[in-house]
Amino acid sequence: MALVWRAPGDDGMIGTASEYDIRYSTQTITALNWETATRFDDEPTPKLAGELETVTIRGLHSVTDYYFAMKSSDEVPNISSLSNCATGT
Repeated sequence: MALVWRAPGDDGMIGTASEYDIRYSTQTITALNWETATRFDDEPTPKLAGELETVTIRGLHSVTDYYFAMKSSDEVPNISSLSNCATGT
């Protein structure tokens, strides 16, 4: 499954985030079940704010609905709120 997004910044849309935390699940990911979603362990290094990011998650079961969400953080670390929840089969 390929995920594509625009990189967030360190401060809004300025600078570069330090880290991504990408997770997936067979259930819609919310703030309540974030911790139980499976963490993807090969996150890319964040690019400059606004640049296109992409990652491929392999090893998923075919004909299964998956939900994906992420958080980003800066060097402090200040952690973002939960992204939108994307889905794919």
